Amino acid sequence: MPNRTMWVVVADGARARIFQGDPRVGALELVMPELVGRGREKGSELLADRPGRSVDSSHIGNRHAMEPPTDPKEVEKQRFARELADKLEEANNEGRFARLMIVAPPKMIGELREALSDRVKEKIVREVEKDLTWVSVHELPEHLRD
Repeated sequence: MPNRTMWVVVADGARARIFQGDPRVGALELVMPELVGRGREKGSELLADRPGRSVDSSHIGNRHAMEPPTDPKEVEKQRFARELADKLEEANNEGRFARLMIVAPPKMIGELREALSDRVKEKIVREVEKDLTWVSVHELPEHLRD
């Protein structure tokens, strides 16, 4: 009999829980420890040092803080999406799921799409554009049945 196991990934930019089961049928079971990233930290906490300084070439002696080229929070959320994608790739290679449901805010779903391999993307049967990371495991199926 073919593997029909469904995994449900509930994530945002800083937290992910991965469950097994079909929320239309019954309860969900956590299949791995919760993944926690640093996406909820302040941008200043994500930077190891203060921004560098530059000298304004038109006015000798004027110094300005250099802004990082990208928002550190966004970089961290993208890194977290890649980490989650790596976990899903590993599980897929081990044959641990046959179908995949992703529940996340639209931006995180987009970041996951970029990070996931084509082999994992083929397993996606449903995407739900909602942040349900705050919902308890017991209430989650109720939010996903429709």
